[in-house]
Amino acid sequence: MSAILAASSGLINWSLLGKILAISAGLSIGLVVLFMLAVNSLSVVRRDGAAAATRALNGVVVVVASAAILATLIWGLYFIVHK
Repeated sequence: MSAILAASSGLINWSLLGKILAISAGLSIGLVVLFMLAVNSLSVVRRDGAAAATRALNGVVVVVASAAILATLIWGLYFIVHK
């Protein structure tokens, strides 16, 4: 296995590949957390017994988290198309 890595060291920039993997893992985890936050806040907004201020604050969280997810999606598509 090390012979394969040694032979491909001129073809593959391993440090850059490691950075790409770290960034993609971080973005993936971040998007999952944002989606979880949006769904959890949406359930509070739709709950009947919640106070008005709590529902309003969670409504803002839903909008901001959804906008962040959409912005990440658009950024990713833009990056893929123009690279």
